[in-house]
Amino acid sequence: MTIDFKRIPCFAHTLQLVVNDGIKNSAAVKSSLTKIAKTAKFSHISTVFAERFEILKATILSNTNIRCNSQFHTITKVFQIDIDKLNIILYELNKSQLMLTQRDKLIRDEFISLFYLFNEAIIQIQAESSPTISLVGPCLLSILNDFEHEQGKLIYTKSLCKALIDTLKTRFF
Repeated sequence: MTIDFKRIPCFAHTLQLVVNDGIKNSAAVKSSLTKIAKTAKFSHISTVFAERFEILKATILSNTNIRCNSQFHTITKVFQIDIDKLNIILYELNKSQLMLTQRDKLIRDEFISLFYLFNEAIIQIQAESSPTISLVGPCLLSILNDFEHEQGKLIYTKSLCKALIDTLKTRFF
């Protein structure tokens, strides 16, 4: 008698792969995320930019593309800064290509609504005191249900949402 075992992939790693697959399939999101990532990087390599941020009492976390919650936190931090003030600083430092538009803000809002549950799932599975395997099923179903519900409301990130749904189903179901 042969017993077949099914290997369960690392949940956190697979969630990151889902995020990467989704972002690859959405040009609008990729463009905005690139601007935000470059702005975050610039805030850490330019002392003038960092000083201007200090005056605004603002900081931007370094973006780590290998962690989707890092991307989520970087995006939320950038948009906690007054966009007009940020754009003025970028313009004055000859970085007008990084200036954020109203469209970028709308994309950000949709991105955050989509990735909020991913962020929550990653926080939960990293908890040391809870049995994380018991969270996998409820997290996946919650994320999938939320995406299917949000899909009809989206304007700029509809292709991202569809790619996330497809990838979730392919990788987990």
